[in-house]
Amino acid sequence: MIAYFGYGSLVNRDTRPVQETANTARLSGWERHWAHRVDDDGTYRRCTSLSARPAQDKNAWIDGVVVLIESADLPALDERESGYFRQSVPLDFVQLDVDLPVDEVVVYQSHEAHFKAANERYPILQSYVDCVMAGYHRLYGQAGLDAFMRTTFGWQGCIIDDRERPVYPRAIDLPTQQREHFDSMIEQYR
Repeated sequence: MIAYFGYGSLVNRDTRPVQETANTARLSGWERHWAHRVDDDGTYRRCTSLSARPAQDKNAWIDGVVVLIESADLPALDERESGYFRQSVPLDFVQLDVDLPVDEVVVYQSHEAHFKAANERYPILQSYVDCVMAGYHRLYGQAGLDAFMRTTFGWQGCIIDDRERPVYPRAIDLPTQQREHFDSMIEQYR
C-alpha cells in the first residue's frame, strides 16, 4: 500500500477512482502555490496547476486528503501528476484522524523547471479552480474553503473563465449560486 497526500483537485471525490477512500489530513511545513506548468501539445496541460513545496515558515500547513492505493495503481497516479515528482514525507508531518499502515506519505511536488507562476500563455483554468474549491467546500465546509484560499499562493495569476467550454478534463458543473460564491472569494485574493 502507498499513501499519497492530495492538496488540489484530488480533494474532490469526483476526480478519483471510485474504489479510493480519502481521509482529511493536514500537512505541516508545506505550502501550496498556483505554480505548476507543463507543456503538453496544446492540451489542457497548457495551463497552471497547483503545486506544493516545503515552506520556509515551519509553522505553515495545508489541508488536503490522504488516500491509500495499491502499489499497482501508482503508475496511473504518476501519469496524472505529469511534471511532478513524488516526495516522501514522514508521517510526523501529517495530522490524521486515522491510523495508516504506512510510515510515510507521498506528496507530488513540481519539478523546479515546472514551478512557474500563471500567465496569459499558461493561465489558471476556472474549471480547475471550481473543481478544487468544490472539493474543499464539500469536505471541509466554508471554514475549510476559507483556509484553502488563505493558504494558497498565486491567486494574482491569470485566470481564464472556461466554464462554458471546460478545458480541464475533470470539470464539474456548479449551481449558479456556488459559482458566484466562488468568484466572490477569488476576487478577495486577486
